[in-house]
Amino acid sequence: MPGATDWNAVGRIRDTVSVPTVLHGVMTPEDAERAIGLGVGALVVSNHGGIAGAGGVAPIEVFSSISDAVSARVPILIDGSFRRGTDILKGLALGARAVLVGRAPMWGLAAYGAIGVQTVLELLQTELARNMAASGRPKIEMIDPSLVRWDSR
Repeated sequence: MPGATDWNAVGRIRDTVSVPTVLHGVMTPEDAERAIGLGVGALVVSNHGGIAGAGGVAPIEVFSSISDAVSARVPILIDGSFRRGTDILKGLALGARAVLVGRAPMWGLAAYGAIGVQTVLELLQTELARNMAASGRPKIEMIDPSLVRWDSR
């Protein structure tokens, strides 16, 4: 199956390196459990930009189930469609240790080079800070899941 994880390779890499291993592309609690069992040091919940046959599921939709399964045994990061400060706030509110942004900085790079990347990152940081303050949570440690509302349709 294309995109399937080669768990033997994950184990070999983990055994070969002397730094914590981060597994990118986790989309199920079962894969998270298996990765932790292999000694992975952190997980990135990601569908690789929608190219990894995740059935059209966004990482933010499965993050909570993975986080619940992991129970803080390893840090969990999230990646996928985070383009605004409000998006980053939602990822952090769900419990992500970090939110990966790639597309927006690439747009900045394509348009204006290094200064474009810097500008995009500054905009994201400003938007995040503004939305944290507006929600009454001026510190990262004050962000909690109550900031995220799910459409019940």
